[in-house]
Amino acid sequence: MTSFFRAAAAAISFLIFLAACGSGATDRDFSFIVFGDTRLPGYLPYNDAASVQQFFEQVGSYAGGPCVTVTTAPSFDPVTRQVTQVEIDTQIVKAAPCHGTPAKTIMDVSNGWPDKLQRQDEATGMWIQLLRADGQKWVYEQVVEEIGRGAQRPEGPAFALHTGDVTYSGYQGTQRDVSPYWRDFNERLLSQLPPGAPDGLPARFFPALGNHETWLDPDIEGVLSTMPYLTGAPLDFSRTNRIYKFDYRGSRFIFLDTGDMHPDDPARVHSQYPAWERQMEMLAAWLAEARKSGLNRAFITFHNPAFATTGAGAIPADQNPHRLIAQFAADLDIIVFNGHVHTTELFEKDGVRYLLLGNGGGEQDYSPCEPPRNCTSRDDELYWKSENRVEEYNYLVVTVSQGGVQMKLRRYRPEAATPFETVELFR
Repeated sequence: MTSFFRAAAAAISFLIFLAACGSGATDRDFSFIVFGDTRLPGYLPYNDAASVQQFFEQVGSYAGGPCVTVTTAPSFDPVTRQVTQVEIDTQIVKAAPCHGTPAKTIMDVSNGWPDKLQRQDEATGMWIQLLRADGQKWVYEQVVEEIGRGAQRPEGPAFALHTGDVTYSGYQGTQRDVSPYWRDFNERLLSQLPPGAPDGLPARFFPALGNHETWLDPDIEGVLSTMPYLTGAPLDFSRTNRIYKFDYRGSRFIFLDTGDMHPDDPARVHSQYPAWERQMEMLAAWLAEARKSGLNRAFITFHNPAFATTGAGAIPADQNPHRLIAQFAADLDIIVFNGHVHTTELFEKDGVRYLLLGNGGGEQDYSPCEPPRNCTSRDDELYWKSENRVEEYNYLVVTVSQGGVQMKLRRYRPEAATPFETVELFR
């Protein structure tokens, strides 16, 4: 009997070992969060019309260059004298290569921050809701809550990626303790994440640079002072090297830099650190290295989208990295995260999944992409499909396991009958 029980015990132990191997053992299962374009469009702690006008003139200069003129009509609280509302009239004063249409918008302001933003539709005269600060607030709070719980579990989510445009501009300061945007982001999100970091990582938050991070902050002092953990080994991010990578539990994470924005072609890549051509060489090397090392998948994050049917459209064909990325899709499961265009769109091209995640809190973009911009066919877009676009704020939870990658979008649609929903993408 003793021999029988010993044999039985050995058999059970062997089966447990096989089960652990077959399940991928949870030490390689993990999850993380992705979101982007969270910045609110300005900060207005002003009590005089001239300062308000000056602020929006520099916004117009950045977004429209010499193509636009901007006039404002602010209202002030009679007691505090702080701005409560601004009527903004943007006019197009120059033709091609400029793009855009005249616009009338109204921004409600609370404690200096945009609370709501509406634009008047020229054709119908109706006012369209572009933004409410509650959307950004919901995203921030949910991300903090999910990572707070996930940090206590081996499967997470234990960290977050950002597709760019954390902040608005360097007009009112660049350093974290001076800039109202970086200070607000640090206080309400970054400092609220649980202490420590997942094994092998220096932190819980990893961004790609957006064009707003460099607007009037060409040396990216805001990023470097807010997230000093990006610098030095192992990421080696710096003012002159704005791309980085890391490996985590069998997956490679790559972050590229699409650079500043030029108003005459807002989807084009203007990166310099390094130049885009050099980044493509490094991207190819990093993917080849991942393949050779036996890694299973790669997550690539960069700001300007490879595919988009809305607004500024996609990276132009002569710069678009898709052809290079697709060369590795037979050996790696590759998923690409983008932002810049303030909407949510999904594409699957040549075995590569692309997610445009621009609904993190900034103003909504409902406008269809139009030539001469690089516009992806709406027939290829997999999220909205035939639905009308509505105001939405969201973030993505990505779960990696032996069974593959599952992506669940948590979304908030303020005007919907069911405002809060979770939907699975690429099911």
